[in-house]
Amino acid sequence: MGSPKTIEYAGIAKAKFQSGDLRALYFDGVQCRMAVEDRKRRIAVYSNVDRSIPAQIFSHYAPCMHFYQLEREFGPPLSLFSLKRFAFLLRVRKLRNL
Repeated sequence: MGSPKTIEYAGIAKAKFQSGDLRALYFDGVQCRMAVEDRKRRIAVYSNVDRSIPAQIFSHYAPCMHFYQLEREFGPPLSLFSLKRFAFLLRVRKLRNL
């Protein structure tokens, strides 16, 4: 886990993150976005992600991949607070599904 991993979406978007977790890939009504959270709980958002790419591509990088239709309260525009809340709700939902 030393070097940053690169995920490329058919040339549409690239996201580099080091030992991070892909928390969500979602469509906000305008464009696709990807939320990545690292070990220090910092969240980065990458836009213009191709939503037509299937989930299997992400399974190597993020087994806990979730697809969500982003609810009205989360955007756009997305604030840091709403992203943190979004990531928190994903964790809560994941725990409930165990």
